[in-house]
Amino acid sequence: MARKKKPKAAESTTGWLPLKRILCPVDQTPVSTSAAPGAQPDCARGHGPTEATCRALKAAEDLANTFCGEVVLVYVLPPTPLPLPPLDGTYAPPFDVVAYEEELRRDYQLSLERLRKERFSREVKVRGRVITGDPATEIVRIAKEENVDLIVMPTHGRDGLPHVFFGSVAEKVVRHAECPVLTLH
Repeated sequence: MARKKKPKAAESTTGWLPLKRILCPVDQTPVSTSAAPGAQPDCARGHGPTEATCRALKAAEDLANTFCGEVVLVYVLPPTPLPLPPLDGTYAPPFDVVAYEEELRRDYQLSLERLRKERFSREVKVRGRVITGDPATEIVRIAKEENVDLIVMPTHGRDGLPHVFFGSVAEKVVRHAECPVLTLH
């Protein structure tokens, strides 16, 4: 009698555990809110991470703590838009775009470092990355590059016209990521 193979679903139910590396995208300026380490940031003031991001950060920390894993915070800077050059070819950018983007990258890297120090317990290894590009594309790319086991990310739950025009970064990441994605609203 032929031996039956386990169904694929049964084989993969525990294949993603333990979670050794967790990617957590940060969606707004991750500035300090002076809360105790490991505490939820005060999102009501409109500074720093959104409320959904605060929940994602806490979930990522809890999972990393449980599995002795690492959290990789990532902030994706959108490319700097530049006006089209005039047809006569006399265009000169109004400022040094490369220097501007480098300054932004440094500021966001420092903000991620502050977020790490103020929001995560010392038991959890956390590091931050700031990159430039399309958020969904870059999140998926970094997840693959970093060989992450899980992406924990906020979603804002837009619907109607805002969703049609802007789409959903979380939705695109869920569709294209090669690892599991936990979205929190």
